[in-house]
Amino acid sequence: EQVIDAISEENEIRDAILGSLSTGLIVCDENGLLYQTNKAAERLVPFAKSPGDPRAGDVPVWELIADADIAAFVRSLWEKQRNNVSRDFALSAPGGATRRITLSAMALVRGKKMTGTILKIDDVTEKFNQELLLRRMENLAGLTNVAANVAHEIKNPLGSISIHIQLIQKALAKARGAGGLLPGEKFLERYLGIVNEEIERLNKIVVDFLYAVRPVRPVLALTNPDEALKKAAEFLRPELSAKRVELKLSLAPECPDLLLDEKLFRQVILNLAKNAVAALPDGGILAFSSRVRHDRYILTVADNGHGM
Repeated sequence: EQVIDAISEENEIRDAILGSLSTGLIVCDENGLLYQTNKAAERLVPFAKSPGDPRAGDVPVWELIADADIAAFVRSLWEKQRNNVSRDFALSAPGGATRRITLSAMALVRGKKMTGTILKIDDVTEKFNQELLLRRMENLAGLTNVAANVAHEIKNPLGSISIHIQLIQKALAKARGAGGLLPGEKFLERYLGIVNEEIERLNKIVVDFLYAVRPVRPVLALTNPDEALKKAAEFLRPELSAKRVELKLSLAPECPDLLLDEKLFRQVILNLAKNAVAALPDGGILAFSSRVRHDRYILTVADNGHGM
């Protein structure tokens, strides 16, 4: 009886510790059958069937999970025999909010032998929100610098416009004092042409500034990124050739369609190419290469310029 009481007390302490953890734990055997969970796991992960159901231990754990993305990730752990991996997920929370979790897989070792898998679930919503707030503050600080630069850029053309308008006014006043004869057309056109150029320059500065600070709302559609990359490359080739820059493409053999905004994706490509050309004043090589790895599309842009 003392031995049974001691074992019972140890189990109660273990259950109390597991139940008190804010980190969710799901313990499964080597076949993916549920061994044990704690309250945090049941709170953080949407289960289609309660882990406390007597029949829950008869099916793999991924069949108990309601969220399709999480279930697919957990299933892949057993199919590909993977451990020591993690992935972030976004889940809908009550009230329309979004909860973000990180699910990590670790090996369950008993007697120096792997006997199952432990799934650890951490609620990273607060951390994510703090990082988002920090990025917004950094963007705001950057926006302050951009605004100062824009103000400086605007000041120069405004000064030029002011000077040339004053010259036109003086010429007209002088003409009126000399019998009302206006100066020749070329005289006025030269100054008015400069004024128009400076106004256009101001307009471009303002448009670029608005583009930088206005929230971008992507229009997502299923698009093949490699096909979009080919179109951007064809657009770039004539300009790159004129500047003695060779463009090389090395694309993934099988590229899936992705949800992306092709217009913004193209703009990213053009901006990277522009940066590369700036680093290749005497010509060189600009290379785009894509590959698909672990359900990720990876695009690499490289040049043999002098670097940053």
